[in-house]
Amino acid sequence: MPSIKIEGYQHTCERCKNSWQSFKAKPKVCAKCLSPYWDRKKLCEQYPQISALAIGESVCIPWPENFKSDGKNSHPVHYMLRNMTGYDVQYQALKGAIITRYK
Repeated sequence: MPSIKIEGYQHTCERCKNSWQSFKAKPKVCAKCLSPYWDRKKLCEQYPQISALAIGESVCIPWPENFKSDGKNSHPVHYMLRNMTGYDVQYQALKGAIITRYK
């Protein structure tokens, strides 16, 4: 977690890179962008190979370590791709998610 104790706590947002001080060990939102995910990187930053895909290419994204399925067998990249058109996701139990760009 990107926090340091200095007369309260010093926090840095992983989304907008804002730094701020607070008395809470883990604030609910970033003080600038108000993101509740301030302590996590964006998925597109974690998986840059997806945005670099050309039409017709595929890439295999392995399952993250210590991944806990929500019962729907969905990979974390599924949530990023559901709002993007032109991508198809197939799951393989041992390998991970195979993403293909078709548009």
